[in-house]
Amino acid sequence: MPKSSCARRPAATCACRFAGIAPRHHDLLLNVEVDVATTVELMELATTWEELDYSDQAVIPPCDWMDFAAAHNWRDPELAFRLFSLAIDVAARRGEPALAGRVWR
Repeated sequence: MPKSSCARRPAATCACRFAGIAPRHHDLLLNVEVDVATTVELMELATTWEELDYSDQAVIPPCDWMDFAAAHNWRDPELAFRLFSLAIDVAARRGEPALAGRVWR
């Protein structure tokens, strides 16, 4: 996937496929590596992805976060990929009962 040159530019000037699908979310995600509040929002979205219905909102889903990361230039690419990877892992987890897998004696 070719990298976009729109790092930290508004969706209106970015040619990636995500800019047209979810422009506000696109612009928010571009700041994930430099803004702690944005990182927290990404983790909150990941945490609630399976619990809440986001179908009526223009958001980029977890299954596309690595493609989003790969499509953009980052100040610290390793950090950006780690953040998106962690968020994907969080979104993929299903809740288990707290005692699942434990053997009580």
